[in-house]
Amino acid sequence: MKKIIIIILISIHSAIIYGQNINKFSIGMDANYLYHYLDRDTRNNFNYGFSLLMSEKIAKIKVSFGLNFSTLNYYYKVKPNDNSALFLIKNEYKVQYLNFPLLIFFNNNQERQKNLNPFVGVIANKAINYDRISYSLNTKPEYSKNINIHQHLGFTFRFGANVSHPISHNILLNAALFTDFKFVSNSVYSSNDFEKLPDSGITIGFNIGFAYSL
Repeated sequence: MKKIIIIILISIHSAIIYGQNINKFSIGMDANYLYHYLDRDTRNNFNYGFSLLMSEKIAKIKVSFGLNFSTLNYYYKVKPNDNSALFLIKNEYKVQYLNFPLLIFFNNNQERQKNLNPFVGVIANKAINYDRISYSLNTKPEYSKNINIHQHLGFTFRFGANVSHPISHNILLNAALFTDFKFVSNSVYSSNDFEKLPDSGITIGFNIGFAYSL
């Protein structure tokens, strides 16, 4: 009887240790740098983002979901031979997004000092603010704040690679490179170019942050 009890206790203890190693919940925060590709005439301003992600490790897969804020800030200069905008020099756009990422990381082994983990995921995105600034000759810039436009819920496919390094028993330092492909645009096209939401089809990015394991 004692042997059976000991075996049961050992089995329970092993299951708890296994569960702690395999199914580990963590909360992470990171900061993002983003470079958007629109067309040859556009130039990126500084684009950034912040994420709050919750993750669950299941065997060799880590599933992360949460909330992300990002920007799409860019401008284009009007061509000199464009007669329809003779006095217009430059248009600048400032778009803010609220994103909802669902990411899957592969072969995540936190027991190693350093890990390189490929990941894929889908991100739903919603534009929450859209401003435009028009610069013209001999006049002050014209600000159009929080332009009211019709839009869809957009979706983006992301893939990349994440490097993690433990800096304490429960804290990981993470850094990642990734590429986004937007396969569902936010834009609802209109005859008025002013009302079109300037979506980016391809974005490359980098993030760095921390994750705390509970």
